[in-house]
Amino acid sequence: MENTDLLERHIPYRLKAVGALALAWAWRNTWDAPKKLEVFFDGELAIEGNSNAILNPILDSGFVHARALLEFLGLCSYKEKLTNIKSRRPDDFGIEKFSINGRFLEMVTPEEAIQTYTGKAEDAEKALLSIFHIANKGFAHFSSGLKKGEFSSDNIAVACDGIPVLVINHLYVPLGLEAPEYEPRGRQRER
Repeated sequence: MENTDLLERHIPYRLKAVGALALAWAWRNTWDAPKKLEVFFDGELAIEGNSNAILNPILDSGFVHARALLEFLGLCSYKEKLTNIKSRRPDDFGIEKFSINGRFLEMVTPEEAIQTYTGKAEDAEKALLSIFHIANKGFAHFSSGLKKGEFSSDNIAVACDGIPVLVINHLYVPLGLEAPEYEPRGRQRER
């Protein structure tokens, strides 16, 4: 995989997954129960069910892609603190493999990531930690370590808003590239 492929295909794909996560999370948290779902192909009803059939996979993949983007930037969770990855595997791609004018980009520090947010620093850190915790304990494998209620809906929303900003500000802007589109088209539905 080349850096160009990452910049033009893979990172935008993951950013779109985070945008879809934000949209699905907002829908899920405004509804009191799953909504009726009908999927049409060429005008014919093909699938019937409820909204969980589409929201659950969007949420699952969104958390994993959000975690991957944070790790790409050099961030991780260690002992419930936001920190930098100490070392990468030889086949891992990280932001530090990109350069401009012979100068390689650096991993985003936890402080830089937290300063991106306009609210309290502890809220920003908790938001980013929520992505690692939920992706690691909720989706990557079966675990009794998923702490329900530790992270709020606001934590997830803040992280979903902030991750694209971090990627764009620390990767695309320094490289002088146009930021990819990442927000899905959707609309908030009434209850």
